[in-house]
Amino acid sequence: LLAVVVYLYTVVAFNFFRKFYNKSEDGESPDMKCDDMLTCYMFHMYVGVRAGGGIGDQIEDPAGDEYEIYRIIFDITFFFFVIVILLAI
Repeated sequence: LLAVVVYLYTVVAFNFFRKFYNKSEDGESPDMKCDDMLTCYMFHMYVGVRAGGGIGDQIEDPAGDEYEIYRIIFDITFFFFVIVILLAI
């Protein structure tokens, strides 16, 4: 069940929030955490499930973006459903 729910969040993240995953520092090549669907899923399973605060701790801050409210909802629901509920089962 955890793998299916994380996959559903991966599909949403890959289609709508991919720019938050591929951040780069000044002068460096971008960090491709969500370059394709497989790497995006593996990133969510490996980092998102292990992170204490969910996936929002590991990706770029949405402050000032046009999708800010949707990213906040995405991060909070990922934390609640995956970290709080599914990992407690």
